[in-house]
Amino acid sequence: MRILGFRAFLHSIGKSLVFLVFAILLLLSCRLINTARCSTTLESLPQPFVSPDGLLNCSVVVASSVGHGPCGGAHTMDVMGAIMIGGKFGLRANQGILGTTMDDSVSTYDYGTAKVYVRDNSSNLVVVGGPGVNQVTWYYNNLRNSTGGRVLPVYFDKDQNGVDIIHVASSGHSYTIEYDGSGRVKTDYGTITLFHDDAHGVWVLLISGLGGLATNAASSLLTRYKNWGLFGGASIVRYVDSNGDGYLDDMTIVESVGVGESIEVYWDSNCTSVVGSILWGTLYAGESKNVTVYVRNEGESATILSLSVSDWSPIEAANYLSINWNYSGFSVKPGDVVAIDLFLAVDLRVIGISDYAVDVNISSN
Repeated sequence: MRILGFRAFLHSIGKSLVFLVFAILLLLSCRLINTARCSTTLESLPQPFVSPDGLLNCSVVVASSVGHGPCGGAHTMDVMGAIMIGGKFGLRANQGILGTTMDDSVSTYDYGTAKVYVRDNSSNLVVVGGPGVNQVTWYYNNLRNSTGGRVLPVYFDKDQNGVDIIHVASSGHSYTIEYDGSGRVKTDYGTITLFHDDAHGVWVLLISGLGGLATNAASSLLTRYKNWGLFGGASIVRYVDSNGDGYLDDMTIVESVGVGESIEVYWDSNCTSVVGSILWGTLYAGESKNVTVYVRNEGESATILSLSVSDWSPIEAANYLSINWNYSGFSVKPGDVVAIDLFLAVDLRVIGISDYAVDVNISSN
């Protein structure tokens, strides 16, 4: 369960009461099978590929330009995408060197069993290109768990007519290339997927598209991960021809796949600015003030939000100060963003308090 805590403080100046609320986002607990993955999602980028102290620890994997194993030759635009991503991560690092390699150098194909094997690698992997061209993407796309189910939350497959699709396991949604009346591509789809390879002990970032244009678009979007408010374990990128001129020119994220049970609080509805502090300003006895925040369900299932206030210091502050909200208890679907007003009220009878502290927790149930 992800609980977001706000630490609130009051200071008395003369006859006025000044409230300063510092919002400290605390991860108190998280109900996930793998707790290490609870705090590492697309929202964490550039981590884990750049460490907190600035060490660049990843290798970019591009596909061979000729047919190999189960894959065909890659397009040069995949290399363009890899350059963009490598450059972005490099700008966020202050030490280390970006590794580069070909897919058939870090993986092998067994023609007898028709299986791909990835070699042990001490470096995290940034893999660019779809499973039709990148052998490492092919490996992860077809990776299964002990019950035979797909490991990736988003994977490439074919529909009943043999058409290539991107399928989202949790929602059941599928995406395929769309064409206009002249047979030109009008919509292509790509994916950005963050996955921990437990068998090899590395993090893997997969950037893939149904077509090369979508791979390139997803790569370009990834270089602006903060602006796009990425979260969870995977995002579906739609690349469209917005004006019908035959060229794809507009990107949007049409679906994201959450991880575990998680919420986050933001200042904006686009979820690009995480709440770091709340300045209430000046309040007098008998007054109240509200601020609007945006809570996004970044988990993999619908949730109900709850608000709790605890640990008043001094205890007497609870007699004069109250914190509430206008959320009515409706279910919040994965990926949904809810605007919520938080209210701070001061009782008319407030006396004898020079400062206080309180924990305000927003949690998902």
